[in-house]
Amino acid sequence: MTRKRLWQWIVSIVVVLPFIELSAAEESKVEYAATRIIQSGSGPFEGEVSSQIYVSGNKERIETQVGSQYMITIVRPDKHVAWLLSPQEKTYQEIAIDNTFSVNHERYFDRSKLKMVGEENIEGIKTIKYKAVSAKGLFAGHIWLSEKSIPLKIEKADDKVSGQSGVSIILRDLRVGLQTPSLFELPQGFKKVP
Repeated sequence: MTRKRLWQWIVSIVVVLPFIELSAAEESKVEYAATRIIQSGSGPFEGEVSSQIYVSGNKERIETQVGSQYMITIVRPDKHVAWLLSPQEKTYQEIAIDNTFSVNHERYFDRSKLKMVGEENIEGIKTIKYKAVSAKGLFAGHIWLSEKSIPLKIEKADDKVSGQSGVSIILRDLRVGLQTPSLFELPQGFKKVP
């Protein structure tokens, strides 16, 4: 994967995927870390990608290794910014976001329209499975929330209107607990690049 393609992939993660995870974390204020597995048959997430994620309130850090590239994304809706870091080069790019950019899950799933399907254990944790619909009332997929509102699994259906392919996301090795605040800050010594 080329560097440009990797940045596009990372940006698409910032834009498309954190919406439910961050909204649930913001509501519950639960802090946690986990391994996030993303699977898709096509599009920017084709195949399987594994990332380490850290969540504290509405802040999120995503660490991803793709080939020889190691990337870190820090999403800070409170500062209206997301940082895309390249630790090997000690550089970062900055993306301006509004305060609902990552946490407004209603772009994809309208939380007020979630319909409980039942209970299931995901990775040994009791969850409630919900059927989700888009803001337009169309079937969008399913979400499994823990008792602390952590989304342990998300299955987003293909969106024929936008052309986005379906995505499956699951959290493994969940570790609930306080996260180190410096994880969500821009590291010293990194140079901003356009």
